[in-house]
Amino acid sequence: MLEIIAIIIFSIATFAIAFILGLIGMALTGVFILLEDIPSWLWTVVLLTLTIATYRGLRY
Repeated sequence: MLEIIAIIIFSIATFAIAFILGLIGMALTGVFILLEDIPSWLWTVVLLTLTIATYRGLRY
């Protein structure tokens, strides 16, 4: 009887893990679609801004 319960628990856990991984995959796909809409030059502006902020922070 204990073996049957273990098999049932492991099968439910397998389905739950597959479901959670599927949700994570769908969420990541949505994030990547949103990132594609951002212009490529924006990352350069962000990096330049962070570099200037770091330089000013270390200067004082």
